[in-house]
Amino acid sequence: MDYKKISIISALLISLLFAGCALLDEEVAVVHKPTEREQMFADAEAFFKTNNFEAAKPLYFRLSRNVDDVLDPIYDQSLWRLVKIYEKNDESEKALLTLDELSIRKSSTIPLNKIRFSQMKNNFRVTNFFQAKEIKKELDREYKNKTLSLDEIYEYLIETTELVYDQRLLEELMFLGEVQKYFVFVMESSMSPENEELTERLINTYEHFFAALKRDALSSELKKKLSISLLDQLHKFDQYRIENSVPNEKTITRFSNYSDKKQKILSESFRQ
Repeated sequence: MDYKKISIISALLISLLFAGCALLDEEVAVVHKPTEREQMFADAEAFFKTNNFEAAKPLYFRLSRNVDDVLDPIYDQSLWRLVKIYEKNDESEKALLTLDELSIRKSSTIPLNKIRFSQMKNNFRVTNFFQAKEIKKELDREYKNKTLSLDEIYEYLIETTELVYDQRLLEELMFLGEVQKYFVFVMESSMSPENEELTERLINTYEHFFAALKRDALSSELKKKLSISLLDQLHKFDQYRIENSVPNEKTITRFSNYSDKKQKILSESFRQ
């Protein structure tokens, strides 16, 4: 057998060897089964996504009792989900403790500024207004230093403005009034469709508070406080607008028209 034939045969054998390894890798990938911890997290996520928080909570709690290492996405994501559940259960004090744990870890799974948005909200919910505004100052510095991007603001607002509208109604409205500053940053930008999506979200969020004014369960005194606060927060919107900006018919102008209409309704209700 000459050298040329030997070379061809060798090349074929090497090709078959690599093909066999590739097939073996695929088989290994197919037969891989999730660990008990991975399966528990998957089960918790399934419950969470169907709003079965009572079933999800103990699973996330068990997952948050043990951490594998510094980079443990399951641990970090479990803590973040617990924050959401604590908020829905009116346990913002527990949410804040959990957020503190997340901020100490400095994990890339849940970015620090995302945690700060949630800390700001939950501090408002427990009436710790000073701390909430201190966190807002930190976010302002991050934005000024360009370490907090508009893309990140959009993402964090979407997740942290899922409000509960419960007995902390007034406190959540105060949070909205403060955080709408960041809504304006995106609404004034050229980001599309994100700027339009946040405009609709801001309007829909305000609509939930206006709907609360019609609740029979709310006392007349609370409704009056809510009406006054709604007027105050809507007034803040114009203060947050960027000076000399070009009006956007689909975002800033749209919300301004909505705000003017609602302020007129509120002002008229005070005269009755």
